[in-house]
Amino acid sequence: MPTGDGVIAAGIEKGFADLVALKLIDRLPKLAIVQAAGCQPIVQAFGRGSETIEPELHPATVADSIGVGVPRAGRWVLKALRATEGAAIAVSDDEILSSIALLGRTTGIFAEPAAAASVAG
Repeated sequence: MPTGDGVIAAGIEKGFADLVALKLIDRLPKLAIVQAAGCQPIVQAFGRGSETIEPELHPATVADSIGVGVPRAGRWVLKALRATEGAAIAVSDDEILSSIALLGRTTGIFAEPAAAASVAG
């Protein structure tokens, strides 16, 4: 999922954890987040195996709604990624823009850059 602050990713993990606790599903699914290469503090922390997220002081991406240099729920997302044996990747602005065109051409859906980041991922 495209990730900036990490609130959506953290909430999705919480929802699945509740489903496991209620025995409605057997296990947590693997979560995957996508950040823009020009602002990827969670991806970098995850890759380092760190609990500490280094702020990105100068976010630079066309996907401005996920260009969050100090993610509010970042530590929660790191915990969720590790608990689910998930993944965290960064995509370039060129990949994001190509995904916008791909979605439009193949599905007729126009996505804004942050939404297209997940397709790029």
